Amino acid sequence: MSVEGARTATDVGAQATLEISSVPLAAEIELDGSFSGNTPSSIGVAAGEHTIRISKPGFKVWERKIKTSTGDVKVVAEMEPETAAK
Repeated sequence: MSVEGARTATDVGAQATLEISSVPLAAEIELDGSFSGNTPSSIGVAAGEHTIRISKPGFKVWERKIKTSTGDVKVVAEMEPETAAK
């Protein structure tokens, strides 16, 4: 006997939500090499490994690799100012 309409995470592909913010705000988000918006944002991703890159003029690029499965994952990028060349 089967249950109609019952689905598991593996049936539909496991999903997670990345809640990405930064200090300072309004930085560009690049997820797996593609522009995905500005901080703060919530982005749905498939389970697996992802590369998050946060950039903003005047600040060093912030980059991390993250493995997700399901649920909400909070990511806070604390960006460092670029030092002026002397």
